[in-house]
Order: sequence, then C-alpha cells, then structure tokens
Amino acid sequence: MIDKILKGDCNYKAIYQNTLSWCNESISNIKEAIKKQEESLRIRENIFIKDHKSIATAYNNLGSMYQNVDIKKSLVNELKSLEIRKKIFDQQNPCIARSLDCVGYCYLKMNDLEKARQYLVESYNIRKRLYQNDIDCKAVSIRNITKLCYKEGQLKESLSYYKKYFQMVENLKYEDDQVYMCLYNMAKCYFNLNLYQDSFENLQAFLKINLNNPEKIIKAHNIISVCKLRIQQRQSGLKSICKSITVDEQQIQQDICKQS
Repeated sequence: MIDKILKGDCNYKAIYQNTLSWCNESISNIKEAIKKQEESLRIRENIFIKDHKSIATAYNNLGSMYQNVDIKKSLVNELKSLEIRKKIFDQQNPCIARSLDCVGYCYLKMNDLEKARQYLVESYNIRKRLYQNDIDCKAVSIRNITKLCYKEGQLKESLSYYKKYFQMVENLKYEDDQVYMCLYNMAKCYFNLNLYQDSFENLQAFLKINLNNPEKIIKAHNIISVCKLRIQQRQSGLKSICKSITVDEQQIQQDICKQS
C-alpha cells in the first residue's frame, strides 16, 4: 500500500521498513525482520550520501537482527556502522558508544575475549562519562562486561560488576526475569569463589521470584544442595562428601560454569 502512496525511494519508506522489521522481530519472525531491515538499508543507501547517520543506523539495526542468527554477519554490519559513526560523530557520542558495545558483544559471542574487552570497556567508559545517573544503556554495558569477566575466569571482577548491574536493575525497575537471572548468575560466581553461604542466599532469593524457568529452578535446587553440604562441612570440619548426597556434584560444577 505504501508503494501506491509514495513513488520511488524515500526516507518515509525506509522508516516504514525499519518499523516492520522490529515488529517481526518482536514476534520472533527473524527471517522477515532481516528482509525488511535489508530493504530499509537499500533505500537509505539510495537516497543518502555514503557516510550518513541514517545509513549507520541501518547497519546497526541489521547487525542486531543477525545477532542470534549469524554472529559473523552481525559483526560485519556492526563494524560498518561503527566506521561511519566514527567519521561523523565526536568520539564521546552515545552512538559511538552503542556501536562499540554491539561490536564488543559480537566478539564476546565469538569468544574473542581480548577484542571483546577492548570494545566493551571503551563503550562503558564513554557511557559513564555521558550519564551520571542509572540508564538502560549503562546497564547493558555492565551486563556485557560481567559476562566477559565470567568467561575470562575473572570471578571477583565479574561478581563486582554483577552487583552494580543488580543495583541498577532494581533502580530502573526492570522486569523480574532480569532480576532473577542476575541473582542466579551472582550465585554461580559466589559458588565458584567458595562463598557458599552467599551463593545459597542468592539462590533462595532467586527461587522466590522465578516462576517460569523450570531448568534453572532444578539447577538452583541442585546447587543449593551442594551449598548446604559445603556449609555443613565447614561447620563440622568434615573433609569428605557425605555418601547420601542425591545430586551429581560434577554435573553441577559443569552447569554453574556455563554462562546463562
């Protein structure tokens, strides 16, 4: 219908295609979302100069669509967006920070942790300078850095960032799923740092609000069982694991090493 109203390529059509893309993404129709986003990019490339902010935005959006489908294609598009934004914006611009975070997240998913750290930390530093108060984009940066630190095995650093993220999530009044996953991941950090009482308390709080993730609930109960045993051992001075334990501790150790 829009083609009948507006002849030829124009910005309104590009915006329309972009909106349709996000609508499809919201109902998990990723294939169609990518198709619409590619059409939006094509139109913008036809009507704007090469290094235009709208083209950078289109590459950024397309990269987001590819994140859970093809991470290499996502990275290619995010790098193109970053390249354009660096040409047209001041280096402390929030758009630069967004592109840096998106590129870093791609490297994180690809397990290139050195490059991930470079981009994610730079993005977070820009956002800290730009925003004094809690804001969604700072929360995203902190969340990504916690995942990075966990993958690097920097558990104390990861835990420190998780605490910041949890406080921000509460201040910004995020949905319960963000709160309970933060509690769950902090519990894993505490467990791997042998801080079993703290792990136990975080998992107890996690179970009070998590009502729709059976897999995580089961894992939480298993970890709690081990935490109770470890606390008992410390209190009684036992050195061996009780034979009556009903959970497979080796499997639990594997479970908690996986970053959600």
